[in-house]
Amino acid sequence: MDGFHYYMRYIKFGLGRCMEDAAHEIRDGHITREEGIALMKKYEGEFPKKYFKDFLEYLQISEDDFWNIVDSWRSEHLWKKKNNEWVLKSPIT
Repeated sequence: MDGFHYYMRYIKFGLGRCMEDAAHEIRDGHITREEGIALMKKYEGEFPKKYFKDFLEYLQISEDDFWNIVDSWRSEHLWKKKNNEWVLKSPIT
């Protein structure tokens, strides 16, 4: 469940777990801002696919229903469609 919690937070607010953890590590001086950005480019918004089917079964919904719900939580001021794919309007660079 945790993976889906963080994924939905990323969809709703544009901030995922990687950003949260990287920001903490940067503030504590364990990594540089550049290292944090590299981690975010690699992992931020990563979908927890390993347990996706189990999650759908637990919620008793279809995959189409899941994606409709996910997209209903995307804020227009954060997200846009580019080449039929959702992207953040202002990613951290």
